[in-house]
Amino acid sequence: MLTAVSDSFFGYDYILCNEAGAALGRVKINWGWGESGTITLGGDTLEIKRDGLGPWQVRTGGKAVATIIKPSAFSRSFKIIFGGAQYGLEGRFWSSTFDCHVNSRHIGSLERYGLFSRKMIVNLPDELPLTFQAIAVWVVLLMWRRAAAAAAAS
Repeated sequence: MLTAVSDSFFGYDYILCNEAGAALGRVKINWGWGESGTITLGGDTLEIKRDGLGPWQVRTGGKAVATIIKPSAFSRSFKIIFGGAQYGLEGRFWSSTFDCHVNSRHIGSLERYGLFSRKMIVNLPDELPLTFQAIAVWVVLLMWRRAAAAAAAS
């Protein structure tokens, strides 16, 4: 099990930690126009960018690692194509928790530690590559950021 902990009160820069609390990497949502970000794991940096309203591309060294697709603007669900498999992330109704599934089989969840917490508990199988788990964290952080922006605008 991993955790993602904010390193600032207002930002969306999170440190990805293992069960012992050791930092494994950093997940960041960039501010400004567009929804982009970076993931740093060890010496590798993954860039996440979206071209218009299409899918997000996750790249490292110019090589595509994953594709993130939002099938509908009216749902809180995503498809992540990674390593030849297709995973789904789906937000629970009236919750900040997202369930992860593969082939319609629930495999875990990503959830806020507490109601007002800026810490995420990543309940995904250890067999899933760290890169995929970090991408899933980025997607959930993006949705948390969107929800916060919508709440501030109303």
